[in-house]
Order: sequence, then C-alpha cells, then structure tokens
Amino acid sequence: MRNSPTTATTNGTQQQFKLLAASNACLRRNLIRFSHKIKQEGLLAYHDELTGLPNRSLLLDRLHQAMQQATRQHKQVLLMFIDLNQFKWVNDKLGHVAGDSLLQQVAMRLAVNIRGADTACRYGGDEFVVMLPEIEGQHSADAAVHKIRAQLAAPYVIDGQVITLTASIGTALYHGDKQSGEDLIRQADLDMSHAKANSKPPTLSLR
Repeated sequence: MRNSPTTATTNGTQQQFKLLAASNACLRRNLIRFSHKIKQEGLLAYHDELTGLPNRSLLLDRLHQAMQQATRQHKQVLLMFIDLNQFKWVNDKLGHVAGDSLLQQVAMRLAVNIRGADTACRYGGDEFVVMLPEIEGQHSADAAVHKIRAQLAAPYVIDGQVITLTASIGTALYHGDKQSGEDLIRQADLDMSHAKANSKPPTLSLR
C-alpha cells in the first residue's frame, strides 16, 4: 500500500528534524570539548566564556598582525561584522537559555567554516566578527561572505523546535592603507547597519 502524500511529507519532515538534531548535537559536543580545552590552557582571558570564540582583545591583536602582514605581502584582509536578525525574538519567546544555545550553535558554525589562519570572534551580544587574512580580492571576499551567510541561514534545533533566522553582514576590506584595526571594525559595523536597514523582514519559524 502506497503512502499518502501527507504521510510522505510528514516522514520527510521527521527525517529532516532528526538530521538537524544530530548535527546540532555534534556541534554541541565539539563546543564542549573546545571550552574544556581553553579552560585547561588558561585562555579564558582571550576567549568568550559562552561560545569559546576569541573575544575582542584577541581579535584586535590578530587583526593588527594580519594588517601588517597584508601590507608586506600586498594582499587584503576581509572583516565581516555579523548581526543576528530578530535575536531578541528568540530570547523573548523561548527564553535566555534557548538564546544562549542559539549563540553557541552560531559560534560553532562560524568556527568550522573558516580556515586555520582566520578568526571568528563573538564581539558582544548577538554580534560576531570574522577576520580573514590574505584575501586575493573582491571575488574571494564575496565568496567568503556567501558561504558564511548560507551556513548561518540553515535551520537550528533548540529544545525540540526548528528555528530559521537570517543574519545581516557588513564587510570591510583592508587594502594596505593607513586604516587602524578599530577603523576597519567601525567600517564593517556601519556596512552591517546599512544591510540590516535595507534587508527584507527575516524569516522566523517554529515547527
């Protein structure tokens, strides 16, 4: 006897949910291992306690080094400033524990989708900064932004609920001029604010 279209759709949704739940469980295990590692190595002063990502101080240190190297090698440094759209909605509807879980999942997605020389930082609240040294040009920068945007747009599973949201991403490229690291961050932040103002309403759904 053939399954009805409704049954097939339900089975497909359940299978998708199981895959998402398994993926997020793997991310959580990786995050826990990473958190234990930075605690054991005494690196908490330079890492965010919730996500395990580098904090602002470590980001600025690595950014200054990357800018100096880029000047010597005549390459560019890409900075992405990321803000999660409607993150407050998640906190209000599901609670701060769910919000923390979402931030951890975002952090892990960023960490596993960058190169060893790159840096993903939790800048504060629901804001993240990704720094990519040795970028060849605008084409490489655009490809990197597209990859990060796609990874963050995939559904999240929190407390048995599937949540889909979007992120506003602003960028700044260092070309070897006299900008400081702080200037580059402000430029990326401003570009993110423009992207957020001009973006379509985010897709948020609970299933």
